[in-house]
Order: sequence, then C-alpha cells, then structure tokens
Amino acid sequence: MTQALDLTSRQIAAIRACGFHPGGLRTSAYPKTMPSLVAAGLVEQRQKVDPAERHQMGWFLTAAGKRLLQSAGTGEPSA
Repeated sequence: MTQALDLTSRQIAAIRACGFHPGGLRTSAYPKTMPSLVAAGLVEQRQKVDPAERHQMGWFLTAAGKRLLQSAGTGEPSA
C-alpha cells in the first residue's frame, strides 16, 4: 500500500480487536466494517488457530494490518 488510508474510528477499533485476538476474532464482530478492511488488504478471513475452534472461521490481520496496528497503536495508555 503506497497510499495513506483514511480510516474511521470504527475501522481502527476493528483492527485493534483483531490484534487483541491473534487466534482469530469471531466473524460476527464488526459486520459492517470488516468488508472495507478486507478490500483494503488489512484483514482476512480464515480458519481459527485454536484446535477446539478449528471448524470456525475468524478475522486475522494481514501483514499490512499488523504494520498499521503498530503505527496506530493499541489504544492502551502508555506506562
């Protein structure tokens, strides 16, 4: 991605939620927000990592999404 993205606070919250759930965020989370993040190449849907949930799909950050999360921060106050 060479172009800067104008993300809404809801999109940033969805990216942060994916970051907080490395095993896969439930697919029912952020139903109106995720399609635009998939189109931007920031998240993808794939099978969850946890063996107990392996039949379920989840939202995961792509490499571009992880870079964006690093630059945007997790939203937690710094110590």
